[in-house]
Amino acid sequence: MLLLAFSLFANSAETVAPLWLEHYGEAREHGRTQSKPVAVFIGSGSSGWHQVSRDGQFDREVNQILADAYVCLYVNTESDYGQELASAFGIPDGPGLVISSHSGKVQAFSHQGDLENGDLFHFLRRYADPKRPVRFTESIEHRHNTGIEGRAVGSYVPSAASTRSC
Repeated sequence: MLLLAFSLFANSAETVAPLWLEHYGEAREHGRTQSKPVAVFIGSGSSGWHQVSRDGQFDREVNQILADAYVCLYVNTESDYGQELASAFGIPDGPGLVISSHSGKVQAFSHQGDLENGDLFHFLRRYADPKRPVRFTESIEHRHNTGIEGRAVGSYVPSAASTRSC
């Protein structure tokens, strides 16, 4: 009996998943009322948000932080609305990720391409902190000479538009 209960608990811990919204205005409103940043995942297909993960799916840590700390918006570039919105975010050819500040007024992070789950979690954890000031839009330059906490993925540089609006 105890084993069954543990098994059910373990399985439920693995199946945590964020709620995915599909309309930008709705996501911004949820972010404002819940005091959470908006994580905009750009991809194609019915569950294209997974394209941002180099592993093809999110691990438990990524799902958990998205469910707990973010309002999640999926922009499907297979639709005209999705193509227009992805272009407005500067990522017309997904996959990509844009994270707003907690205020929702500026972009805190922007990345076109995929990320390993550990690196994705790193950025999500960084911008989930409501006390973290956002002075510019952070992005990753694809040079493998600097690491994220010891993992070689690229160096961080502010994008050309240093305070892009979300």
